[in-house]
Amino acid sequence: MRKTLLMIGSLVAILATQSAAGQSENDIASSPFVRCTFYPQAKDCQAILTQASQDGDPRSQALRDAYLGYGRYIRDAHGELTDEDRRFLQDHDIRLPSGMSSEDLAGLHNVIRDEQIRTIAERVSAVNNFIGRAVSAEQYCFFNKCGTAAPVAG
Repeated sequence: MRKTLLMIGSLVAILATQSAAGQSENDIASSPFVRCTFYPQAKDCQAILTQASQDGDPRSQALRDAYLGYGRYIRDAHGELTDEDRRFLQDHDIRLPSGMSSEDLAGLHNVIRDEQIRTIAERVSAVNNFIGRAVSAEQYCFFNKCGTAAPVAG
């Protein structure tokens, strides 16, 4: 959750800097780096991620973090949470926000099942990070019409 807050704080700073430089809020919100940071599963974001992996710009770091904590799990995600996934969430007092899209739930399943995450503490952290990013994506897309899947009951 801390990384998510840091990412959002970095984006606010970037948005404020760009706004002060004369860009309108609509231009900023639709910039590829901002859009792909909040909605990294968009088809054209892979090329932007490749570009971002080659520099040290704070926007690039925010985009890389978004991909690692959210985008890679949600890209082409299909399926749904299993009973075992729901037990994991319940056992670790992780509550799902209402209105998560079916795409988000499929991505959450991918996080819970990620074999590269070795410890329970790391898995709980990754799940909470993913949920925070999913909520941010939903909010961003609500205002910017990303074309996300319709929300389903959590």
